[in-house]
Amino acid sequence: MSGETPGVDSSTIGYGGAADDRPDATVESRAHAILREEADRIARREAPIATREMLQAIMDAAVTPDAILACVGTMVRGMDAQIASRVTGMRDSQQDASRLTERLELLNHIKAQCGVIGADGNIGGSETVTMPDGTTRTGAQVAAELGIPLNSDGLLTGENLTSAISATQSELQDLNSGNELRMIELQTIVQQRSSILNLGTNLLKAMDDATKNIVGNVR
Repeated sequence: MSGETPGVDSSTIGYGGAADDRPDATVESRAHAILREEADRIARREAPIATREMLQAIMDAAVTPDAILACVGTMVRGMDAQIASRVTGMRDSQQDASRLTERLELLNHIKAQCGVIGADGNIGGSETVTMPDGTTRTGAQVAAELGIPLNSDGLLTGENLTSAISATQSELQDLNSGNELRMIELQTIVQQRSSILNLGTNLLKAMDDATKNIVGNVR
């Protein structure tokens, strides 16, 4: 990775201008030094983009505890909204996956009866099909519930059931893959949130330490 972090120019992070003996200037200088160290550290590795954005946002504002807290609060609230959105999406997908799994089990159950009910491997529209819960349906009712068309002879064919099984398996696989991606995204956002909080804490601590040092020197 190059020595420059996108969005943060570490060479510009630091206390500039002539020496200033004001206590608040010393605190600000220390905060800028910490920012430079953070920018250099980030430049040496692939840090979360949110951390780089926070550094730049702080650099664009006055380096004060209130500015740091405001920046951290804004970014954390945005990430919390993203986390909530991902969690909701995963919950909805899990419900869809449960529905598809039940459908797949039912399709396989019906398919297994094709050779038993019909000698030709098909189920007639008026023939009786036993459902997993022990209740019965006609072939036509099963076809309607599953959304599978009967053929021109009014039969629920084994071929159509096999096609429905394949389509459901594919849909379920796509859904599970999407959930895996959402989980990775969620973990990334949580890690970025932690990095933002850690950076804000470190900056505030550096400013507090600098203030205590100034007070100690005055005494």
